[in-house]
Amino acid sequence: MSPVAKGCTSTVVIIALVAVSFVFGLRSCLSKFDERSAIPPILFFKNDSVSVLLSLIKFSKANSYERTGGFTRKTVSNYYHIQCNDAVTGEKISSREITSDIKNFPEKILGAEGHHAWAFINELMAFDAFSLATVADVKMIEAKNPTLKGMLPTESQYYEFNDAEKGIVFKANDGAQWIIHSNTLIATPYVQPQNTFDKSIAERLSRQLQDRLKDLQKPGLDFNQLKVNQDTSNHHWLGIYSSEEIETLYKKISLMPQSGQDVRRQFYNAVYDSVPYRGIEFNDPKLLASTADTYYLNGGFLADKQTGKAIQLNDPNGYLLIHKKVIGADGEIIISRILNDGRTLWQLNTGVSKWIDYKFTGNSLFIFANDNKEVSSSECSVFIVVDCKSGTVNKYDYFKDAIRK
Repeated sequence: MSPVAKGCTSTVVIIALVAVSFVFGLRSCLSKFDERSAIPPILFFKNDSVSVLLSLIKFSKANSYERTGGFTRKTVSNYYHIQCNDAVTGEKISSREITSDIKNFPEKILGAEGHHAWAFINELMAFDAFSLATVADVKMIEAKNPTLKGMLPTESQYYEFNDAEKGIVFKANDGAQWIIHSNTLIATPYVQPQNTFDKSIAERLSRQLQDRLKDLQKPGLDFNQLKVNQDTSNHHWLGIYSSEEIETLYKKISLMPQSGQDVRRQFYNAVYDSVPYRGIEFNDPKLLASTADTYYLNGGFLADKQTGKAIQLNDPNGYLLIHKKVIGADGEIIISRILNDGRTLWQLNTGVSKWIDYKFTGNSLFIFANDNKEVSSSECSVFIVVDCKSGTVNKYDYFKDAIRK
């Protein structure tokens, strides 16, 4: 090879190396402006060996970033992953990219059926919660149901997870309703059950409870919606009220929480009897404050999302009580585990003022929140695993994709 040719080759190599270095350097700079978050809800799964949390992750990769004056301009490319985290330690177990091209919005998790997670990500899909393998998509469903070929809607609004039936109810393009289960993928006609309002149902399930349960399934609840202020246990009535609220309290169980961001409340209890057609009648007309020196700012019992009533804990018996550190909407949420006599076993500050979602499994409380201004307020930047027995905490940072110390 002539000296000229050698020189040209060397020049090309140098230019290529410079170009590659520039690209990698640019990507390194832009990576500071990447965003990563989880789109609620997050699902809980358990098998014989492990319990996991499954999330739909949105990773926004920065392509350009410019700050002029007080304004920031950024362009991003979005990549969507299904991710599995250990439900005890919070550690990420596995992740799988699904798509970087969303055409049909919104993308969302729909519900859990057995060990499968239903989702809408451009189309109806389902994933194995432990392997993250795809167990359902449009092609797979159409292959099992030839009459539905070309009939599956491309809008998420036509798909709904039915918690009672544990399957996806959807309306086909011709308006017919179907239900499908992830273990067979065989769609069958679905008939909406008729509402019955006989006396026995009306007595068991009031309209107030139905509305309350619907509200509790929605992400992004207001703090007051997370709690109830009274409950019963073995003929003991227990409540979290201020002295002024006690004076005006009707002697009945109410699912509706007390409001008032600046109200300091105490733990109250009393023995009661159930009187037909009259509800609760207290044996001792005077309610006793068991913890006269302990106050809970805007406090209440954490609500069970399945029943609408207060979460009751066992071994030992008690409750999870939530309250605020300081007055106002920005006050951080504190959790206290109390016994049925009002004594506190443990207390922790969650470090966040608003919960996007939460799940209770009997042993653990999972809290999903956003404490990162770079992330959309409706998405999660962190989840917190609380051991209900000890009050110990593990945290996983979705934004940084790492355990938070």
